[in-house]
Amino acid sequence: MSPNASDWLLGWLADHGVEVIFGNPGSTELPFMDALARQDRIRYVLGLHEATVMGMADGYAQQGDRLSVVNVHVQPGLANALSGILNAARARVPVLVTVGQQVTSLLDQAPFLGGELVELARPIAKHALEVAAADQFESGFASDLQGELTMAVELATRHPRGPVMLSIPMDVQAGPVPDASVGIATLTRLPDGVAVDRAVALLRSASTPAILAGDGVVHEHASDLIALLAARLGAPILGEPFAARAPLPTNHPLWRGPLPGFASEIGPVLRDHDVVLAVGMPVFRLFGTSPESPLLADT
Repeated sequence: MSPNASDWLLGWLADHGVEVIFGNPGSTELPFMDALARQDRIRYVLGLHEATVMGMADGYAQQGDRLSVVNVHVQPGLANALSGILNAARARVPVLVTVGQQVTSLLDQAPFLGGELVELARPIAKHALEVAAADQFESGFASDLQGELTMAVELATRHPRGPVMLSIPMDVQAGPVPDASVGIATLTRLPDGVAVDRAVALLRSASTPAILAGDGVVHEHASDLIALLAARLGAPILGEPFAARAPLPTNHPLWRGPLPGFASEIGPVLRDHDVVLAVGMPVFRLFGTSPESPLLADT
């Protein structure tokens, strides 16, 4: 049998360091399942519920600081996985969630268990994509699997990292291998030099600075660098509220625990600091707030 797009997909993932796929498959993943049996580079770990496989993939990615891959089945499978996708998004864990979609030509006929996957995942995942089949192009393409897969993995692993959902219709999985000669654009985002210089100037002029360090510090193996910077500045370090992992050992002399998640408690913690540096985290993600509890006082 000639290799198809599913064979190519598994080879591409293996070439990019993927050794395990966690999943709970169904009928729309049959071409993918058949291709798994024709190779020995990637192991498939079967789970009995999508929340379970998402949890396994999340832990696997964080333990090894690597991309993990999950495979679920059409709209109900993706719906079951959404709580795990939300957890991975909040902790900025790089997970590629592949979803077997119904045959492209049937999608406008409301096929059994089919549905709009991209719009379902978009509010929760870092990004959501669906591969276009051959008949959606005028000429020259078997599908856009190569481009969308490359984009999905790059988005999942680019900081701030997070889960990306990739819907792959069954006819694409069983279709021809993508044309490797087609160039794939990559995304590059460099830091703003002016902003970096301004931050350095602010830190140099600070008399009572503080550092907020989030999960991104752990992802980048930058805990020692943050500790060194804090020691030079004489700055305490507070962690990200609701973080997945602490950026420093909790017995470190500069560690002050996580920043509160309530608006009314943030102001008192930071009141005595004239400059705050936030690294590897969204700033002031709140659990709750109210007009009577301002985030920071005017002074």
